[in-house]
Amino acid sequence: MKNGLCLILLLFTAFCHSQELNCSKFKNAKFGRPDFYSKMKDSIQEIYLKEKLQNVWSVKWLSDCKFEAVCIKNFDAPFARVGCKCIYEIIGIKGDCYIFQVYFFNEENEKTMAIERDFCILE
Repeated sequence: MKNGLCLILLLFTAFCHSQELNCSKFKNAKFGRPDFYSKMKDSIQEIYLKEKLQNVWSVKWLSDCKFEAVCIKNFDAPFARVGCKCIYEIIGIKGDCYIFQVYFFNEENEKTMAIERDFCILE
């Protein structure tokens, strides 16, 4: 009985650790919320607020679920300037939604605290 319980726990632990995130469907998609969303295509990310383009980011994938984004165009958006950098890491997936952490870098701060959010694919 004791050995059987240990075997079940061992198999359960191995199963949980063997599940890896598959982030490929988020690399070319429109995701976010209806009034605030992002369009990701290849190495470009566009951020929209109420259907108005706010800024454009150059994207470099660091791993399957982690990428660096650098602002290359800003259209008077208050939350980013050209040259600002972010590191995004997808840390969880539920269907067509993902949970990510983002670190912001700018001239004043080498690195700010991580913000954790969730977004879903819209189209």
